Amino acid sequence: MKECGGNDRIAYYEKQGIACWSGNDDESYTGRHEHGSHGVISVSSNIIPGIMRQLMNKDNLAQTSELNEQVKGLMQWLFCEPNPIAINTALMMTEAVPKNFRLPYQALTLEQRKQGFELLKAVEKKELVGDSLSLLADSDFNYCI
Repeated sequence: MKECGGNDRIAYYEKQGIACWSGNDDESYTGRHEHGSHGVISVSSNIIPGIMRQLMNKDNLAQTSELNEQVKGLMQWLFCEPNPIAINTALMMTEAVPKNFRLPYQALTLEQRKQGFELLKAVEKKELVGDSLSLLADSDFNYCI
């Protein structure tokens, strides 16, 4: 089951024999390696799939612990607005998807995009889904019903 109530709940259910996957990207590393989750149902994996795979792997925990700390801010930023607003904006910023939003969803504000741009820029380009990274102007987004 997907558990978004925290790692204590994951540990409780796992001890009962109920397989749990974390629904909180920023807690998923600890959930997997300290509380016994089976993995994560992840938003972040849409933009950094290889990194999320490494974080769920049981190998090289010292190395992946550092990696987890490096991307935790990005994971938290991806939830600055209700899902899927930030992940869609991020994928548009990396040119992975067209810059189209279906109302009532709208792109993150310029200030939010600036924060995300810096977080995405800190990730190795080869780890990002998409061909490039740009901040985008408000006028770059298309809206439809």
